[in-house]
Amino acid sequence: MSVSRLAQPGTRRLPPNHTPFPRVFSVPKKGLQSSQTETRPPWRRLYAKRLIAADTAAICATVVLAHHGQAGLVFPSVLLVVLWASALIISDSRSGEVVDVRIQEFQRVAGASMAALGAFGIVTLVTKLEVPAGYLEVVLPVGMLALWLNRLVWRKHLTRKRLSGSCCNMVLVIGRRNDAAQMAEQLTSQPKNGYRVVGFGIPGQDPRPDEHLHFDGRTAPILWGGGPVTTAAGACGADTVVVVDTGEFSGQDFQRLTWDLEPMGIHLIIAPRLTGVASSRLSVRRSGDVFLLHVEEPRYRAAEHSVVRAFDCCFALLALMVSLPIIVLAALAIKIDSRGPVIYRSERIGVNGQPFVMFKLRTMVETADQQLDGLLGSSDCEGPLFKIHDDPRVTSVGRFLRRYSIDELPQFINVLRSEMRIVGPRPPLPREVETYNGDISRRLLVRPGITGAWQVSGRCNLSWEQATRLDLAYVDNWSLWTDLLIIAKTFRAVLKHEGAY
Repeated sequence: MSVSRLAQPGTRRLPPNHTPFPRVFSVPKKGLQSSQTETRPPWRRLYAKRLIAADTAAICATVVLAHHGQAGLVFPSVLLVVLWASALIISDSRSGEVVDVRIQEFQRVAGASMAALGAFGIVTLVTKLEVPAGYLEVVLPVGMLALWLNRLVWRKHLTRKRLSGSCCNMVLVIGRRNDAAQMAEQLTSQPKNGYRVVGFGIPGQDPRPDEHLHFDGRTAPILWGGGPVTTAAGACGADTVVVVDTGEFSGQDFQRLTWDLEPMGIHLIIAPRLTGVASSRLSVRRSGDVFLLHVEEPRYRAAEHSVVRAFDCCFALLALMVSLPIIVLAALAIKIDSRGPVIYRSERIGVNGQPFVMFKLRTMVETADQQLDGLLGSSDCEGPLFKIHDDPRVTSVGRFLRRYSIDELPQFINVLRSEMRIVGPRPPLPREVETYNGDISRRLLVRPGITGAWQVSGRCNLSWEQATRLDLAYVDNWSLWTDLLIIAKTFRAVLKHEGAY
């Protein structure tokens, strides 16, 4: 079952005098040709030129490697370089919209590479050009790998630039006041994505001089309330316009807006009010003159598949065998450091609200549970989650074990007992579950995990709301690829001991 959402024309009946955008647009003096390449930000042009040079160098290096100094391969090699470089240009793999999306960029590069090799094969077949056996078998995988590595290096470079505040898309956000502010917060929450909000537009509201809209501790001027958007975009230097689709604009309004922005080369983004849904669950389809945004149903049931269960068991067995010496050494240190059992048993709530006993290496004094009531008022976290940065109950050895998450190694036993998974929501305490409302209870639709989106995103540094949002998103958008990605990120988080205390 899928949910379809009308993403374009006719979402609501508009009055005859509704004119959020001009009903007449002027044709540029140069004619109807686009001037996008002339007006896009300088850093975009420079970045594209560098990609062209780096891609061409990677292709040439690949061809030379496959050449091996063999006679008669000069012309085929030159032909292949020309076809490959041309395919990358035709695929538009260096446009700003593609470069900003890693998967799409890699897909374009792979598609262009396959097309170039296909064209090369056709040319050699038609012209009866002799190419040694194994030539293409070397060129294709090595060339694609070289191009992907090249793009990864440049993407890292672009990310560093954006984290330092440069190479960003200057954004004008249009929407209702609250919606525009929330969208601005989302756009700027990840600096590596390269969005900088430089202005706002509130439909139907004439902006007052020096009026600003605040979002996430920052502010930007309100520059538009109706009329040509290009005037406001030019005033704030925006190269991107984001419209929060609240149903106020008709399909014709959006079409006129694209006409208005086209001569200036300004990119248009329409943002539906849809959150917590992974892009893999979304698809756009056309029906008549409208586009439907299809949303697949949540995927949490797939997490209980037998293949996933087998993966968890194999991973847990391997992890226990590898970490057994570490567990033994940690147990000896715990015994020497303080009185009490080595293993701490904590009651947690699992899938469908079923309680279970979770195992951990003890990191606190033996009377830690009895001291809890006196410390509840000192929690550093909001909501039912209890955390203290310098918890007096934690032992000296326990502090080290927590720092590197060694105390959680016995939880692999819970995985083998089918009580937990390798990746999943954070296992909640009974007192936390008592505060759950209908939405948060969705965390209990799957088994909790040793690691999860919450652990690789800050762990104890996250607020209750942030941790809950991450867990709910994980439940609804589960995939095995997501699990593998979280596992990979967990190693980095543990080594950097981010948010561990």
